[in-house]
Amino acid sequence: MVVRLGYFPTGGVAPERTRPKGIPPAEAMQSVRENLKAMDEALDRCEEQFGRRDAILDHPVLGPLTVAQWRKFHWVHTRHHMKQIMKRRAVA
Repeated sequence: MVVRLGYFPTGGVAPERTRPKGIPPAEAMQSVRENLKAMDEALDRCEEQFGRRDAILDHPVLGPLTVAQWRKFHWVHTRHHMKQIMKRRAVA
């Protein structure tokens, strides 16, 4: 559903290691930007080395994903969190 349909299910709990650690919003945004850039560069290198069709890494829930599927997963996941942020901003 995530990488084919672009739907990210709600109600799950993020693993502890992936949760923010109470850093200021500006620092969090800077970290996100830096990490997205590094991830994009790493995915480019994986695509060069392994090609477009081979799975490069297993997602703990979704299983083995190709570079394109990893990119789609992160896009869908980011959209999911942006919806959460917009809801919280509307309440504040």
